[in-house]
Amino acid sequence: MKHWVMMNMLLLVGSIFAFSQPYSGEKLSRGLIGIPTEEGMYFSWRMTLEDAAGLQFDLYRSSNGGAEVKLNKEPIDRTSDFLDRTVDYTVDNRWTLKATTGEVATWTRLKGEERNPYLSIPICKPEDGEIAGEPFTYTANDCSVGDLDGDGEYEIILKWSPSNSKRPPQRGFTGNTYLDAYKMDGTRLWRIDLGPNVRSGAATTNFLVFDFDGDGCAEICCKTGDGTVDGLGHRIGDAQVDWRTWDKKSPTYGKIVNGPEYLTVFEGRTGKELDSKEYSNPLSFGWLGRCRWQLW
Repeated sequence: MKHWVMMNMLLLVGSIFAFSQPYSGEKLSRGLIGIPTEEGMYFSWRMTLEDAAGLQFDLYRSSNGGAEVKLNKEPIDRTSDFLDRTVDYTVDNRWTLKATTGEVATWTRLKGEERNPYLSIPICKPEDGEIAGEPFTYTANDCSVGDLDGDGEYEIILKWSPSNSKRPPQRGFTGNTYLDAYKMDGTRLWRIDLGPNVRSGAATTNFLVFDFDGDGCAEICCKTGDGTVDGLGHRIGDAQVDWRTWDKKSPTYGKIVNGPEYLTVFEGRTGKELDSKEYSNPLSFGWLGRCRWQLW
């Protein structure tokens, strides 16, 4: 109990110290986006903490490559959105957002495009698999966003979860969990394979996306194991060892109750391993005093 209290005190002090340090935040663009509606083309963009109080915007539209026409009668200075009520969806349109700071952002919509109130992003599903005689498939699961390459635009980090993922108390094997990084146009930057020694499930395959080192590009942090493959194809730890329990009579059949665990930080641009450390769990609970989640 004493060790538990001390660890919590250290974490609290560390958190207070970390959040007391200045952080400039991500250097994001305006993020202009247009959504077709029945009333017209609705536009929204970002405001930032650095924006001056008197910042103003103007929105222009060019149709079929023609001259730009300003859409707003008065400068836009109280909101960060605008509804273009006179848009013609039967022609090609290009909108340009201009700020008094000289910033420019654009949005293009071609004739014939479906009027969906969302942005459709293609993703690449991993191949189905089989383990211990049981087939499984994959579904898109949790996701997060971060500027992985410093271009001012968010990328999406998507977790692929196998259909045989398990809660800690459940026996049985799981397929590998994958982490993908996508640009907003569906370009896949990399794929991380957490490998066979990280059991798939909501309690064991969480991940963080944040610019931990302040270089303007977000990193990814998560628990890994022997055989995890980074975004460049490099393996972490011992790629040959399998720590899963294969004895069908064992209460831990399919679980991972031995072997090392790591905490790994991956580079956002490439998905390569930047550093891995032993995953230290200060808690002492579970069956026979063991503290791995798999023993529940």
